Amino acid sequence: MIKRKPLILTLMTVFLFILISKSLASATIVDLSKGEFYSSADVYQMALKLESKYPSIIHIEVIGQSVDQKPLFAVLMTKDIDDVRHRDDFNVYRQHYLVEAGTHARETVNPLIVMKQIEDYAMDYYQDEHIPEFHLSQELEDVVIHFLPLTNPDGFDLVKFGKDSIQTQEGLTALLRVDDHDYPNFKAGITGVDHNRNYPQEYFDFEENVWVDIWQTYLNQFYSDQPSGAFYPGPYPASEPEVQAVMDYILSYDFRNYISFHSRGTIIYWHKYFAPDYYNHRTKDLAQSVSAVNGYKLSDQDSGKGSGYISDFTSSQTLKPLITIETLPAWTELPTPNHLYLDAYEKNRLIPLIAIQNGKKIGYHPYRLYVEYTYVRDFEDLLYAKAIAQKYDGEIIEGTGIPPMILEKEKRAHSIYELLLKYFPLI
Repeated sequence: MIKRKPLILTLMTVFLFILISKSLASATIVDLSKGEFYSSADVYQMALKLESKYPSIIHIEVIGQSVDQKPLFAVLMTKDIDDVRHRDDFNVYRQHYLVEAGTHARETVNPLIVMKQIEDYAMDYYQDEHIPEFHLSQELEDVVIHFLPLTNPDGFDLVKFGKDSIQTQEGLTALLRVDDHDYPNFKAGITGVDHNRNYPQEYFDFEENVWVDIWQTYLNQFYSDQPSGAFYPGPYPASEPEVQAVMDYILSYDFRNYISFHSRGTIIYWHKYFAPDYYNHRTKDLAQSVSAVNGYKLSDQDSGKGSGYISDFTSSQTLKPLITIETLPAWTELPTPNHLYLDAYEKNRLIPLIAIQNGKKIGYHPYRLYVEYTYVRDFEDLLYAKAIAQKYDGEIIEGTGIPPMILEKEKRAHSIYELLLKYFPLI
C-alpha cells in the first residue's frame, strides 16, 4: 500500500488538473446571444471576470477615462502575464500585437467580437481543442496580444440606451451642446466629435524630406463643421480624451501590426497613399491573409481626402501594417441587431491569430529607434527611421535579430560609427 500511494496521488493530481481545465473552458462569460443588450459597464465587468478566471494569462489595464468618466481599458494576454509585464525588457521579450474596436458608437458588434475572442483564446489555452486551428498555449509563449475592445464607451451606451446612459453632469452638458439628437445613429462620442476624424494627421514626404501636416486640409464628402452624430473632426487634433489615451497606448509598445474593427461593408482597407511601396506591400499581404479567413474583399481606396483616422496616425508614426476590417454587410442597420452577432464573430474569431502569424513571418527590421538608450521600435527604411528619430529626439542604431531593450553606451557609439560609415563612406 505504501508503494502505491505516490502513484495514486499523481493520478489524483492529473485528474484534478484535467477537471479544473475543463471547468475553466466550459463556463462562458461573454454571451453573444445577448450582445445587443450589453452596456459598456457590462463589457468592462466581463473583462474583469475574465482576468479573475484566467489570472495567469490575462491582465486588465485602465488606460484612461471617457468624457463621461467611463473606463478605457486594455486587455493584455500572454503566458505568465504578471511576471512578464514587470520585466524591464517587456517591449522586446515577446512580440506585441494590437486589436482595437469600438471607435464608432453605433458599430456595437465589434466590442463583443473582441471580448469573445479574448474568452475563446483563454479557453483554448487550457483546453487546446477549443480552437483547433491554433495552439494558444504555444502562441502565448511568444507574443503579447493587446486588446482595446471599446474605445468609445460613451457613444456605445448612447446609441443603445439614449441620454439616460450619461452618468455625469460633465457628460450631460457635453451632449446637450450637440444639436443632433438622432442618438441610435451616432458614430461620434457624446461631445459630437467623430473619434475617427480626431487623430493627428501628418506624413513624411520622401521627396521633400519633410513632415507634412494635412489634418482637415483635404476634405471629402463626409464632413461636418460642427458637433454632430458623425464626421465632425473636433476643434483640434486629439481634442478628445479617448483619442489621447489610444494614441499614447499605440506609441507605448513596439506593436508588430494592428487590427482595427469597424462596420459596415465586409471590406478590408489596407492601402495608404502617403506610404512607401514596401509598407503597402506588407499591409496588403496581411490583408490577403485575413481575407482568406473571413472572406471579405480587399479595398485599396485611399484618395488622400479626409483625415484624422486612427489608421493614418498609426501607419505614419510606426510604419507597421494596420488593416481596417469592416464587419457586417453594407445594408445592416446599426446599432447591430442581435441575430447578426454570432455570424460576425464566426467570420472574425481567428483574425488576431492570423495577424500574429503574419507578423512572426516578417520579424524585426534593421533600423532601430532608441530614445535615451531605450528601444522604441524598428523600421525597414533608413530615411524614414531618421525622420522619426528627429521627431522624437532619438537615434537610429542598425542591428539584426531581436533588438536589445537598453543600449550599452559602447555598443551605441560603435553602431553609430558603422552606420555613418556604411552610408557616408570616407573619401
